[in-house]
Amino acid sequence: MEEKSSGKKKKTRMSNPPAEASVPAAAVTSHLTDDIIIEILSLLPAKSVHRFKCVSPSWRDLIADPAHRKKLPHTLVGFFYNTYSRVDPRSHRFHFANVSVGATPSVDPSLPFLTHDKYLYVAQLDTCNGLLLCVGSIAPSSSFLAPEYVVESHYIVCNPATERWVHLPPLPEVSPGAVFARLAFDPAVSSHFHVLQFDETEQEESTVGVTICSSQTGAWKHIKSRFVEKTRLCSGVTSVFFHGMLHLLGWLHPLKTAVDVVLVPVDMEGRVRNTIPVPSGWYVASDFLYVCFASLLPTPFRPARFSHELLLMVSLWLSHTDAYDPVDPLGNITINWDFTSMDTTQYTVMVSIHNYQLYRHIERPGWRLGWAWSGHEIIWDVRGAETTELGNCSGVHFDPGHPPHCCEKRPVVVDLPPGAPYDRQVRNCCRGGVLSSLTQNNSTATAAFQMSVGNFEREGGNPDGHPVKPTNFSLGVPGYTCSNATQVPATRSKVDERRHVQVLLTWQIICSYSQFRDGPSPSCCVSLSSFYNSTIVGCPQCSCGCPRSPSAPQCFSDGEQSKLQALPDADGNPPTPVIRCTEHMCPIRVHWHVKQNYREYWRVKASITNYDVVSNYSDWNLVVRHPNLGNITQLFSFNYQPLIQYDAINDTAMFWGIVNYNAMLLRDGNVQTEMILKKDPSDFTFSGGWAFPRRVYFNGHQCAMPSPDQYPSLPNAAPDVRVSALQRWLITASCLLLLSMFHHVM
Repeated sequence: MEEKSSGKKKKTRMSNPPAEASVPAAAVTSHLTDDIIIEILSLLPAKSVHRFKCVSPSWRDLIADPAHRKKLPHTLVGFFYNTYSRVDPRSHRFHFANVSVGATPSVDPSLPFLTHDKYLYVAQLDTCNGLLLCVGSIAPSSSFLAPEYVVESHYIVCNPATERWVHLPPLPEVSPGAVFARLAFDPAVSSHFHVLQFDETEQEESTVGVTICSSQTGAWKHIKSRFVEKTRLCSGVTSVFFHGMLHLLGWLHPLKTAVDVVLVPVDMEGRVRNTIPVPSGWYVASDFLYVCFASLLPTPFRPARFSHELLLMVSLWLSHTDAYDPVDPLGNITINWDFTSMDTTQYTVMVSIHNYQLYRHIERPGWRLGWAWSGHEIIWDVRGAETTELGNCSGVHFDPGHPPHCCEKRPVVVDLPPGAPYDRQVRNCCRGGVLSSLTQNNSTATAAFQMSVGNFEREGGNPDGHPVKPTNFSLGVPGYTCSNATQVPATRSKVDERRHVQVLLTWQIICSYSQFRDGPSPSCCVSLSSFYNSTIVGCPQCSCGCPRSPSAPQCFSDGEQSKLQALPDADGNPPTPVIRCTEHMCPIRVHWHVKQNYREYWRVKASITNYDVVSNYSDWNLVVRHPNLGNITQLFSFNYQPLIQYDAINDTAMFWGIVNYNAMLLRDGNVQTEMILKKDPSDFTFSGGWAFPRRVYFNGHQCAMPSPDQYPSLPNAAPDVRVSALQRWLITASCLLLLSMFHHVM
């Protein structure tokens, strides 16, 4: 047998002696160092690296080592996110954004591998380091119409890269007041995950317990609250799993002021050793932008054990994450395409634009809705609006008396001005593209137009299919980005007390606002003063740009105003802002003056100055955050409404002008108000800058605020001895250095 084996080897490797040909592969690879093996594996495709884990236990551990993750190839980079409509809470849409370099496979965010046979519907709840926590509703049996039938749901943990999943056992009989569940998983520490469901009751209004399931035990364990303080958790804010602790945002119960908001670290035994106060008010913590970048590597999957080469999720804390607005977390502009009729050659659609933002409005020149057709569609007629361009219609056949309205591949539709002919109007049209905010006037927060479209293509070439959706929607307003069109339940409207009508089909587009996209710098600033200190704290220098700098607006000094020309551009847009040259270079300055102190009340004067000498602000609004705004007793010259978005926290107020009095902030002018607020003895104070606002927004733009250490102080206040973060770091480093030197001497 040895001679036959040697003979075979000689046929393939004639230059080698028979003894060397029989050396096992393991003996050869044993001479390679770990660094050499990793270097070789880093040059291979990801699937090949995955297969090499089966070579030996040592290779499996080598590839699985977290220290080598960066060197080894990955197949996918991206992040999961979802969209939500204020109009239809059922219309949660899950998405995966692939940001990989080069051609890589994608992930289907609908998780189709979970919805076949067993699960009727799957909703995504949380994600942590590559695993997704979902809740799946079990598909009903043939007897699901029975009155006693109850839909059964299970938690599911899955790996979207490998399409492997496991459903958790049913929950034990615990408190019926379940709030939400979170996933905890760190592949660098353990291959096991934990699911934590937090419970509360209506009577307690705080977290009363947590039920934990570990993939290692495969069983649920209910633990009564081990929180050191009575705390209520925020279910709508993303959690972060770090160093074995799940960090969640919550507030002490009962909540009196914004400073009672805390960060709650929970370990995997349900214990909370301490809570961490959130600095500068809870809204700072709400400005976290959790962007989950994913790095996927297909690996074996077992229900009780998850491999660690999955999605590598990273939570980023950005200082200017204005895409999420804590004052109006559900605010957006929703565009509906409602199909009212359709035949083989043409369809008619009613397009409605709904501003669901509490305090942001669209002012002149108004919205300019644009999109890109998927084929060679032609707009034959538009009512309530018009397109900006006709386009090239030379290849279109039409009756001489009925020419097409637009043949552009990417049409742009604008609203008709007030006073348009009645035969060109539809309901909610003809306001010049202006949309009010919900708070100021919800009756004018909607725009609409009707459109007839021909020469359209159907999905998949099916003659009975739906029209192919347009893409690349844009609102034409700075700061807004729009999603692609998605099909949602058809719109139903009420005709009378007994009848409803439904359209044939509805597409929906969601547009969201980001101040970061709107502009690189603020457009307003805040100055402060008080009766107890003669110092006036001005706007921060260069708040909106430095004077005469390229990024700053055009400005003029005294004596140069006669040279200014306030003329619109060729498209009819408002003139470019021209402001007075100041140190802050902002078109708008908001001044907050603590005017007077009474026994049970205190008085504030707020003024808004327009430094733009060529533009007016119509239907302006001002949003202010302060813990005492829930106690406004009297207000002069302004309209007012509180913006309550989080239970009973009433610390945000919206102000706007009175129609025919000061609803328009004239160029180079100002408006002002005074308010009387009742003191809350439990937290009222003039010390520490408490009397000044936490945040200020003008027309939806966040204004630049002075630094807190510059706030006017009480006359008998001691000098500010607060230590900065850099100073604390230097002090800590010095102490550690001294301790190490002392230890060395000893």
